[in-house]
Amino acid sequence: MSWHAVEAHRPADELDGEVELAVCGAIVQVWGSQRWERVGRGRSGCTDCRRRTAQELQRVS
Repeated sequence: MSWHAVEAHRPADELDGEVELAVCGAIVQVWGSQRWERVGRGRSGCTDCRRRTAQELQRVS
């Protein structure tokens, strides 16, 4: 399973269970209640989402 990047303009609790458009164009369901610090480790991210968000992620880190 790959994780996708979604540009959110509202709080995660409002997105919980909603269907959104990922950065790569995939249609994904958002789980805002997820424990993100645990989810990202050891999982594969969508290659296109990683490529498209890499510069922005470096800027905010």
